[in-house]
Amino acid sequence: MTSPVKCRPLKSSITTDLTNPRAQPWQPHQSLQQSPYYDPRADFIQMPPFEVFHSADDYYATLAHEAVHLAGHESRLNRKTLISTNRADYARDELVAELGACFIGAIIGFKVEDREDHAAYIEHWLTALRNDKRAIFEAAREAQNAADYLLAIMTDQGS
Repeated sequence: MTSPVKCRPLKSSITTDLTNPRAQPWQPHQSLQQSPYYDPRADFIQMPPFEVFHSADDYYATLAHEAVHLAGHESRLNRKTLISTNRADYARDELVAELGACFIGAIIGFKVEDREDHAAYIEHWLTALRNDKRAIFEAAREAQNAADYLLAIMTDQGS
C-alpha cells in the first residue's frame, strides 16, 4: 500500500487569491455570477462566492472539476476536447472533468456529490461509450493525467 500524497489543503493552495484578476489561472476569480466555469480562451476559472454552495465539499468538488478543465489547456496537457465545438467532445470533456474531480477528492478528502447538470450529459456519455468501447478508459486516463498535474502543483506549493 502506498502512502498518501502529502499536500496542502485545496483551500490554502489553490484558492489563495479569489479577487485578483491577474492571479494564476488555478487561483479562481470570484464574482457574483452564480455559475462556475473555466474560460479556455482567457485561461481562468470563475467561481461564485463560497456561500452560494450547499457545503464546502460542493465548493471544492466544483473547483476541482473546473481545475481539471484548466489542466487541459493547450499550454498544459493540451486536451483537444476542451476547445472543440463538437457537442460529443464537450460532453466527453465534462466526463473527464468529473472523473478528475473524483480522483482529486479521493486524495484531498472531499466528497463529489451528484449534480443537477449531470443528467444533461449522461445521454452524451452513454452515446460516446456505445460508439467507442475504449472511451471510458481514455476519459479515465485523461482525468488521471489532469489530477496528477494538479496534485503536483499543490504539492509544489506546499513545499
